[in-house]
This record gives sequence, C-alpha cells and structure tokens, in this order.
Amino acid sequence: YRKQVENISAYDYLGDVQVWDIADGAGETIFAATDNGLSVFDGVRWSLYVPPHNPSVRSIAYDGEEATLWAGTGNQLGMFRKDDYGNWAYHTLYTIAEGQEPVTVRRVVDDGVNVWFQTASMLYLHRKKSGSTEMMLSSPELGLVCHASGKTYIQDGRPLVRISDTEGPMLTPVTVPGSVIDLISRPEGLIIITGEKGLFVLGDIGR
Repeated sequence: YRKQVENISAYDYLGDVQVWDIADGAGETIFAATDNGLSVFDGVRWSLYVPPHNPSVRSIAYDGEEATLWAGTGNQLGMFRKDDYGNWAYHTLYTIAEGQEPVTVRRVVDDGVNVWFQTASMLYLHRKKSGSTEMMLSSPELGLVCHASGKTYIQDGRPLVRISDTEGPMLTPVTVPGSVIDLISRPEGLIIITGEKGLFVLGDIGR
C-alpha cells in the first residue's frame, strides 16, 4: 500500500512560495500562512484572505472550540473568524508598533484558556474570557514559546521557565544547553528538543 503524495504549488494555494506556518481546522480545512495572506483549503478549493493593514501572515493557531484562527500578522496580533457569508474575516486584537517596520510574530500558542503571541523580543498574552491583550515579557533573548502537558514554557536566554497569565514563572529556571525549538510530553517527563544539542528530558526532579 502506497500513500499518494500531492504537490501543491503556490499557484494552487494562491499564496507566496514561502509558507511560514500551517494549521489544521475543522473537517478537512487547512490553513497556510504566507506573505500574501492566509490561504484556506475547505476540502474542495483554496481561497486567499488578506488582512487589510498588511498582507503578511507569519504564525497561526486554530481554536476548534471558538472556531477561531489566531494569527500573528504585520505589526498586529489578530484573529480570523467566519463571517455571515462563510468567508474568514480578519479582526485586530492588538497593534504592536504603529508606523514602524513590521514586527514578525514568530509563534502563536493556544493553551485553551489564553493565547500567547511571541516576537523576537516580546511575549504577549490574549485572555479569551475577557478579550484583553497585553505585553507580558520583554527580553532580547527570548526563545520559542512552547506548550506541553497543559503548561506553557518559554526560554529566556538559556533558562527554561514555565509561565502563566497571573502568577509569573512557576518553575525553577532550568538551564538548557541549546535553543529550545519544541517540547513533547512523555510519561518519563518533558522531552526538550534543542536546535544544536539534541534531546533532553526534564523529569520530576527538574533536570
């Protein structure tokens, strides 16, 4: 048995050749973030949706419960939701820097209660319940924000810390010898994947 592999070109998905992020939606829906906007596949055809302030969409995360696609766009934190006509309409949540060079949102993480938006040096929090958005952390050495086992982590320099919306760092900082690019939850502990030094396991004893 051989699975079929389909090559989808930029001409097909209507976006730029560089796809920055991909997310699964409801049913067969696929979202692709490119510099030309948000490409959406509904199971039959592709459509392109462009934020009015800046076409570039760099990072996305889909929330199935709220049928919302959280998005990091040029200088803004935002979201896409379907309008009355079934189109994915863009809504601004927070403007990072009005009138300056676009700030790239490197990653969007939905932890179920809050949404975290991360740039190269700042971490923003959007609270779903209240609808408020604010900057939570500013540091020139921020690594990628990651979510695993119901908890959210970020690397600030070399230390890896667990964060929350109200209590600040909750985990004694653990120094990781490399840049953290992802986390995986396993029974033996939290697997830390780095870009330069391989894999590490963070167990109950914190190392």
